[in-house]
Amino acid sequence: LFLYPYNRILVEENDYLRFLICYIHRNPIHHGLVKSYGDWEFSSFNSILSGKDTIVNSEQAISAFGSGEKFLAYHLTFQVGDLKGQSANLARKPQISSELTDE
Repeated sequence: LFLYPYNRILVEENDYLRFLICYIHRNPIHHGLVKSYGDWEFSSFNSILSGKDTIVNSEQAISAFGSGEKFLAYHLTFQVGDLKGQSANLARKPQISSELTDE
């Protein structure tokens, strides 16, 4: 799953982190697999909102949005073009930070 053409990237800006979280959560909706975020059983969306102990760091994800209510509101109003230029950045091969590599 995490082999070529997929790469790790260092996300340093909160705006971009929020964009990526929503972009990933929205993929099953975009591809017509489900009608709403909570319907995709393999998504971290429900885990994040539940506040339960899971492998997902819910507190960190929620803190990127400011609160659970803002997390939900951001998702409900999210459009791929919301962060100008970011959808184009998803298509290019990112530079991998040396902090993230084994070298």
